[in-house]
Amino acid sequence: MNSAAFPNSRRHTLYFLDQSSQYRPVFLSTEVDATAMQALREKAKTKPDAEVPGVVAMVMFATGRALSAHPMANGVVTGKWRPKFHRFPAVHGKFSLDKEIDGVRCVGSGMVSHADTKSLAQIQAEVDLLKRTPLAHWPEFPQLKKLQSLPVPVGRWLFGKLMNNPATKHKLQGSFAVTSLGHRPVGHFIPQIGASVTLGVGQIQSKAVVENGAIVCRDMLPLTLAFDHRVIDGAEAADLLQDLKQGLESLKG
Repeated sequence: MNSAAFPNSRRHTLYFLDQSSQYRPVFLSTEVDATAMQALREKAKTKPDAEVPGVVAMVMFATGRALSAHPMANGVVTGKWRPKFHRFPAVHGKFSLDKEIDGVRCVGSGMVSHADTKSLAQIQAEVDLLKRTPLAHWPEFPQLKKLQSLPVPVGRWLFGKLMNNPATKHKLQGSFAVTSLGHRPVGHFIPQIGASVTLGVGQIQSKAVVENGAIVCRDMLPLTLAFDHRVIDGAEAADLLQDLKQGLESLKG
């Protein structure tokens, strides 16, 4: 067995997972009829210079709208002995990206501010820009490299201090997070919760479903909602997931 030091380029993930253990996650899952999503993509392909919306951007767009209708879910709890609930002033969305640092494959986090008011095209443009841009060229990269260069105890303490500040956490981690593995044949994806609301997105697949008593073939998107039970209860989370599902199923160009 070969052993080596934990790579510096993945230390931010290590600190993130340490911090996420403070959440009390509960998971809900559903399947979204992706007919409208697929139609929207095909329609965009026929228009010159049009942004073709991807699944991540569509989920972020719909989540932004759904979360704005459920303001109690747009916040965070801090403190153990004197807990406080902090409601965020805006709806910001974070999404995960497959990136490299120093030749090591790692996770990058892109941020879309005000996801509840931006158009789908605006969100897609921001997602595309971050996808195309190497992580080393992101404005936040120098701070990330500095965090990774610190001794692990210091880096873990600093990351925790930043995340325990609600305003800083909202700025860096957003109101909600979307993580997708839909580029591979992944079904229901149970995400590691990194915000009070986190969405795990699987791959759209054709399935036989019952509709009005008849069996039909539909493109279905598996979607999992992870929520912090300290922030909202299951009934509110179920309503949020229903609004998100309906939003995705009624997307129009």
